[in-house]
Amino acid sequence: MALDYDGGMGNIVDYVRTDFRTFAEHPFSAVDSLVLSELSYIRLPLVVPVFGAARSIDTMPVSGLLRAEDFPAMFAADSQQVNSTRLDLLVAVAESPRFRGMRVGEYVQRDDADREQQFAAMTFDLVDCTGIRESFGAGGLLYVAFRGTDGTLLGWKEDFNMAFRCPVPSQESAARYLSSILDRSAGVPGGEAPAVMVGGHSKGGNMAVYAAVRMAARDLDAMQWLADESGESQLPMIEATSTDGRLSGRKRSSGQVSHIDDDGQDGRNDRVHRGDRGNNGSGNNIGSGNNGRNDRNDRGDEHSRYAARIRRVFSHDGPGFPKRLESAAFEAMAARVDKTVPQSSVVGMLMDDGLPHRVIEADAVGIMQHLGMSWQVEDGEFVMAPGLSATATFAGSTVNAWMLGIDPIDRRKVIDELYAIFSAPGYRSFGELAEHWTTALPAVIEAARHTDRETRRLVAGVLAALPATAWRNLPQVPQLVIDSLR
Repeated sequence: MALDYDGGMGNIVDYVRTDFRTFAEHPFSAVDSLVLSELSYIRLPLVVPVFGAARSIDTMPVSGLLRAEDFPAMFAADSQQVNSTRLDLLVAVAESPRFRGMRVGEYVQRDDADREQQFAAMTFDLVDCTGIRESFGAGGLLYVAFRGTDGTLLGWKEDFNMAFRCPVPSQESAARYLSSILDRSAGVPGGEAPAVMVGGHSKGGNMAVYAAVRMAARDLDAMQWLADESGESQLPMIEATSTDGRLSGRKRSSGQVSHIDDDGQDGRNDRVHRGDRGNNGSGNNIGSGNNGRNDRNDRGDEHSRYAARIRRVFSHDGPGFPKRLESAAFEAMAARVDKTVPQSSVVGMLMDDGLPHRVIEADAVGIMQHLGMSWQVEDGEFVMAPGLSATATFAGSTVNAWMLGIDPIDRRKVIDELYAIFSAPGYRSFGELAEHWTTALPAVIEAARHTDRETRRLVAGVLAALPATAWRNLPQVPQLVIDSLR
């Protein structure tokens, strides 16, 4: 993946380093969205305001992240090149005249193996960036960014769970997070609230679309959102294929702080401040169906329209949904969704739900084009490609055909088996599996031998693909070993 800028096309780092136009001169674009989506992969330090700790949106200057200097913890991807490039992006943003006034906060992160959830979100406040008020009004602009899949097996497991379950825990958490941000940024009655954009890369893009549709559903009363009088969550499944057909909920106490515990756990390990703030009415419990400040009758009509404040939704190579969200809410939000995918997109074409997409040129090869840093930018806009590659089209149609040809219960069985097989060596990520491949591979193969033939064939397919991705710098997995699983 070439990262050098030659004065013509480059990537988003080159764009931030060289394009000094204000937001009045060059309005907020999908390229800006990808910049912020990539920043959402940074594991923010403790100095960053956490989600829900204040009545209003709480942020700090993005440039302050560089003073934390805890870079090994902040940039924790398996690839050192990816870590280095994301650090370059952060430095470029902090120094850029275009982004220099930007702030970040409302950070939340949750990794829960029991619930098979990997979730993180942050909010960028661009009101002090030059030209934002001219473009969006006195309230400015908030950008809500949802982190995509990291390199952990847990993160990928939740992605695969989308094939048989919707919503997954992170989608629910995303909807509750966005609801809280919209609610707490509404300001005083009669004041001008900031415009909101929502986005993310990979799974983060899927969560952005889901959360925005849920806000539209609130406005249209197309789906029930608020908890019933007993406090039980009544949030509907899009495809009700979970084990018990319902979601867990909990009652909210008046002084409860925000967290993302959909199962009622206390969230002390989730980088979310907890404490008794008293009965201030903020109560933004992402884990409950009742967000505490969502009674429209108490807030006034100007605060009741959630979706009206969402200007655009960005999905950068994000997967779709198991079945199209056939609702007035989806149709109301679909026109605001800007979906972009690279030429060799695989992830973004999974569970294709019919949303239009733009195809972007990338300078990486094959599935590595999923990395947003490889997407090509010229004059502040993405460089358009004529269409998806033949390989991407074939891969997408093959996987989607497999999903349509197997019922959700069988999908879940296969996915659970695959996760168990690749978790057998005891490592957290594909990077660790690759690093310790001499011990990991035998454990994977031994676990696979105890499954049915179809599952073994799927495992063989994953192993065959690994040398081109996570294991690309290691010796090829012996073909004899792969063949033994078929």
